[in-house]
Amino acid sequence: MIPGGTPSEEVFTKVFGFTPQSKVGLRIGPISVHMQLASEDFQSVLKAYTESAYSAERGALGGGLSIPYPKSDALKKKYGMTVYHAFTVSSIIADMVAVLLQGDEDVPRKHEQQHALLALIRLTQMPDVAGDIDSSDLVKPVAKLSKDLERANHLGVNLAWALRIQEAFLTRIRWAMDEQVKDEIFAYSLAEQMDWQEIITVLTDHKASLGSYDFTQRLSDEGHEITLELISDSLAKSGLTSSEIAILGEEYHKAKDKLLSLDIQSHRTIHAVDAYRALTEALQKVGFGRQEAMIILSTYPIRSWQVIVKTLTC
Repeated sequence: MIPGGTPSEEVFTKVFGFTPQSKVGLRIGPISVHMQLASEDFQSVLKAYTESAYSAERGALGGGLSIPYPKSDALKKKYGMTVYHAFTVSSIIADMVAVLLQGDEDVPRKHEQQHALLALIRLTQMPDVAGDIDSSDLVKPVAKLSKDLERANHLGVNLAWALRIQEAFLTRIRWAMDEQVKDEIFAYSLAEQMDWQEIITVLTDHKASLGSYDFTQRLSDEGHEITLELISDSLAKSGLTSSEIAILGEEYHKAKDKLLSLDIQSHRTIHAVDAYRALTEALQKVGFGRQEAMIILSTYPIRSWQVIVKTLTC
């Protein structure tokens, strides 16, 4: 039950849109809402609200998952809406609800709490230019692609320009995946206090017992085909020939394999963890540590971490 007397099961129903089968444990923290669920309700939420089979697998095996942007109509707002708004709980606003499997949920609770903290940090970073901050949300790359295609239709386009448009889209998808890598690095480092090699192993061992952190699945093969069809149909109207459209399709898949492979994800993860470790070790010499390193690095994409750390520690 939350302040005002609303039962936890009613909160669950308003957030997720269906009635729980068992008792719901509700814990309202300073920046996030945690719901402790029985197995059947936990599985129902994963099935209904995760964006991919990969996310559901990770949540089920890890015992917890943060779900951004609840789909309940009453909760849809610019940054997503949690039960803070719906029930006017006096607390800081985060943009996600964490669902946890009942039982030994302390570790996954801390892990998901860290994700909520990082989400809040993103929301408060330079709000006047928030549109330019990297996000794990795929809406921004798709929206930018739509604008690029609209501009191409208006001005006309040649093959070189068309290739730049689709590579820019795939690059933004890569950046969105990088933001998820960043979140997991911080969550494992700060919430679970893993050592550096353990973090690398968890995030790059794609045959791990807890399932693979394969962020390349954020956009499925079907999603790529739909996107490519959208690009091809739009640019055909801009003056590209059928042979140029065929080249565009071939180059899309080459760029996808180059930018969105698991090998690339692992490579970027290792370099990011190494940079985070180097900054932490430098800060420890003056009485600080991982938390302070996170505060510094959280404002930058992981592709910039090595340069940032080198600049700060040289």
